[in-house]
Amino acid sequence: MGAVNHLAGEERSQITIETISTEAVTTAEIEGEILDRASVQSSIRRQFGLATDNRRVGPAEQGMAEMMVDLYRSFAVPLVHFEAPPSSQVESEMERFIAWFNRTGPGNAEPLPALTRAGMVHLYFECIHPLEDGNGRIGRALAEKSMAQSLGQPTLTALAATILAKRKSYYEALEAANKQNEITAWLAWFAGVAIEAQRRSTALRRVLDRQDKAA
Repeated sequence: MGAVNHLAGEERSQITIETISTEAVTTAEIEGEILDRASVQSSIRRQFGLATDNRRVGPAEQGMAEMMVDLYRSFAVPLVHFEAPPSSQVESEMERFIAWFNRTGPGNAEPLPALTRAGMVHLYFECIHPLEDGNGRIGRALAEKSMAQSLGQPTLTALAATILAKRKSYYEALEAANKQNEITAWLAWFAGVAIEAQRRSTALRRVLDRQDKAA
């Protein structure tokens, strides 16, 4: 984000949209859903009020784009709403989850370190598993929201792209952590992925910088 803030307006928009759209496409791909990248980008540009090619965007691409843009814009807002399937246990667990999330944020009653909280938020949401479909991508979005709150600004990290490259070990780490209360191994795995995601994002920025100079 520090590097992005030094870019001109058009370059800043380009790298922001490129990073958000890459995360949107790859977080869906982790679970086997292939989205049309151009449609996702078009929808993201429209939501930011930028010029688009006016292409027809499917509901899957539109929904994913809306979620990712909302994540970018409202990273600092506490979690305040959840609509669950009809299950009294899920509802009560999600109420506890949301209260815990807001309580452990920066400046709140029980703040946690950035990577610890992000890793826990993803794991806890996956353990509750409140939705019929989409738990993984929402869990990853909540992890990014958590990291953004700790940074005090939206994140532009390639978290989903990094997880996709390690999909097998990702599912193995989640499965192992779901079987016991000891989650240190999961947090160590998640922290390593988050650091690698930051390196990937930095590398992407350098590629885009070279492309801009070549153009």
